[in-house]
Amino acid sequence: MTRLQRFSYAWYAHAFLRELVLIYPTSAIMMTGSGISPLELSSLFMIWGAAALLGEIPSGAIADLTSRRNILMVSGLMKGCAFLTWLAFPSYGGFAAGFIVWGTASAMSSGASEALLYDTLREEDATAQFSRIYGRAEASANLGVALALLIGGFVAEGGYPLPLILSAAAPWIAAMVLLVGIREPSRRTDALRSRTFVGTLRDAVSELRRNRVVAFVVLMLGVLGTLWGALEEYVPVFLDDRSDLRLGSIGIIFALAYAARTVGMASAHRLPGAPVPNAVRLFVIAGLILATTALPNGWWLALPIALYSGAAGAAAVLLQTRLQHGIEGPARATVTSAAGVVEGIFEFPLYLSIGLTAQLGGWQAAFTMIAMLTVVLSLGFRFFAPRELLR
Repeated sequence: MTRLQRFSYAWYAHAFLRELVLIYPTSAIMMTGSGISPLELSSLFMIWGAAALLGEIPSGAIADLTSRRNILMVSGLMKGCAFLTWLAFPSYGGFAAGFIVWGTASAMSSGASEALLYDTLREEDATAQFSRIYGRAEASANLGVALALLIGGFVAEGGYPLPLILSAAAPWIAAMVLLVGIREPSRRTDALRSRTFVGTLRDAVSELRRNRVVAFVVLMLGVLGTLWGALEEYVPVFLDDRSDLRLGSIGIIFALAYAARTVGMASAHRLPGAPVPNAVRLFVIAGLILATTALPNGWWLALPIALYSGAAGAAAVLLQTRLQHGIEGPARATVTSAAGVVEGIFEFPLYLSIGLTAQLGGWQAAFTMIAMLTVVLSLGFRFFAPRELLR
């Protein structure tokens, strides 16, 4: 076995274990069961997003100045500590503290992971394999999430301490995999690193100001791409409210939605025509489908939720593809990350709206609101889109 093969297997194992968090499908139910109201639940998600957003800004610079492997290890250890915080302090303050730790851990891994992979491949003269290894690592992470969703609910039926402990153990083991199986690649010292960082930011801002197509797609991707990301946090409590399903069954429905999203994202490139009009159509269809959750109950709720997830996932891939084709300058990664910043900012009013709507009218009203918002925002972006994006 070559050194690159050993690295690849360790890299895939790390990605899988880091996302094998068994509390995923029932965390929101656990919190509401501890007396957290819908509005308080939304505020917790806002705290989580704020921690990640604030940490996103310096994370790239830190990754350039220190060991990226060590950063990822610390990130995994912190992620595990977040779930132990929930176990020790099952209250609003404890949940908020856990989300802050988790959000900070996510920000620390952002950028460092891709950079560590690329530097390792460059040292092995194998940068051409980046897309293959990166893609397989993402698939491994998705497999970890899917498995956690499938079995996490059943484990939680015996109480929340066990899934919380196992959720802490998985990213800790992932950190140990990095320690044992991944070697920090050598890097050249760059005396102008700080100036290069500032210059890259300047190039990104210049591109967004000069290229209206790129700026529009960044805004569109950041806003519309946030809808499912926010909605999925409420799927378990919505299903718990609308049906008499067991926690294990809720986890299965959640896993089906995740599987549908994976299929949609993998199949998006097969759609003929311009990416942006196709993305608008998919988001409109997704919104109309989500509105039908007002009709069925029980297992039938899996169908509209899964279809919304799949259609939104395919649309997000189309928008990301159009964005990458539109970027002309050297600051590709920084321009791409601008969509993440937009997403992080848009999450706050979105979480607040969902929480207020659910508090006043119930979880079905909140899901109907998201369905209407998906349709209205999609059509609004279609109306104001530059002509270059429509052909």
